[in-house]
Amino acid sequence: GAAILVPLMLQRQVHSGCSTEGPPPGEPPATLPGHPWECGWQLVHDSAKADADDEAGGVVRTAQAWAYIQPRGAAGTFAWSNAGAVVDSATGEYLLVDTLMDEPLTRRMLEAGPPGGETLSKLVLTHGDVDHTGGLRVALSRGASLGLHAAAKNGAHPLPPHFSLVVSAMSSLWRMFEGRAGRWLFTHGPEAFSKLLGLARFASRLEPFHLRQVWDGKFPEDAFVVPMDSEHARLKVGETTVLLQHLPSHTAGDLAVVVPGAHTVFAGDLLFWGTCPIMWVGPASAAIKAIDALANFNGIERWVPGHGPVMDARMVLKLIDYWEHIKHEAFECHKRRAYDVLECAEGAMARMPPEFRGWALQEAAVINVYVELRHLREPFWGGLGEEEKFEMMRLMGEGAARATSAAAGPLRASEGRAAPRRGALQHQQLLTCYGHILLTL
Repeated sequence: GAAILVPLMLQRQVHSGCSTEGPPPGEPPATLPGHPWECGWQLVHDSAKADADDEAGGVVRTAQAWAYIQPRGAAGTFAWSNAGAVVDSATGEYLLVDTLMDEPLTRRMLEAGPPGGETLSKLVLTHGDVDHTGGLRVALSRGASLGLHAAAKNGAHPLPPHFSLVVSAMSSLWRMFEGRAGRWLFTHGPEAFSKLLGLARFASRLEPFHLRQVWDGKFPEDAFVVPMDSEHARLKVGETTVLLQHLPSHTAGDLAVVVPGAHTVFAGDLLFWGTCPIMWVGPASAAIKAIDALANFNGIERWVPGHGPVMDARMVLKLIDYWEHIKHEAFECHKRRAYDVLECAEGAMARMPPEFRGWALQEAAVINVYVELRHLREPFWGGLGEEEKFEMMRLMGEGAARATSAAAGPLRASEGRAAPRRGALQHQQLLTCYGHILLTL
């Protein structure tokens, strides 16, 4: 095993910044004028250019909203997240919204901007996923104080030990078997191989990142934490007021960062565009409720999603159609007592509304269908735990691999792959698989 895997692992391609990631095949989704889906800082709104009415009334607005957009990478958009900044033009003080997946990406982002931002005073995390927290230490080392929701603080976890090594090994396996031979084995070989290839497919999406240079799981003791029983909180950035609104659906600790003075909302992973959204907590009705709330903030003109280009109100509301589709497909499976996750998700992908078919990460339907089914079966279910997340990401990878293997012939029936329940997960099998990989190196 080592004779094959080690040379392949040495070929691992890590990024040198988001500008080096080429676009995937297919037509890109529609974007707004002046807001292409390209790497770098984009000015979303400059309130220093006050309206005539404001000037006449003696109101001076100095907030600038900037979005740091990451591109449609060749491996899709998984973990290529956005960030943002609120710059108070009067003082040069700025608030950073989220970091990026790893420290080198975050460092490059802060070296490039935001334009006009002189002093990083605050960092707000929209939620605790690693692609938004990975560069946390970089921002804190520049003197930023941290703000996040209590549920995000309680639910955030660092990557497991040796995760980078596992990703390298699994990505190497994917490169070995993603061709015709691998597709044939995936379709006709033993089920254990399908599970392994699913894990390898997911791992390949993380291969570009510097996984040894990510957040270590430690939060500063003086972090500003929005309490569990609070729906919103306020912060000041220089003379600019920022509202933190709790809208749980993607995770339990989702915060929307609302900047009324710059007519902008930083929505984190409550919003996606051009790449299919994911919910870890749900249900779909909560995602729809959050989107409706985001679209109805007074005076807001632009929304910065967690993944994808800057959005307007029409784009925000369009995303409701995606969640209505997931809600309908999962309910139909529930009515038939068809709890095979991959089978139900494949149906959802096959019947995806036309406006979403060209989006990246179609296999996100695997996670979304599973979460919705769990809510239908267990109305008071609280969302995916860490072990379940790993299993779901493996299943998502298997869903992608199944789609890739379709050209090799009819897919094997997915009997035995019903929605895993607490106490019946295959997490131990995954750890055993990791162990076998490490022992062969």
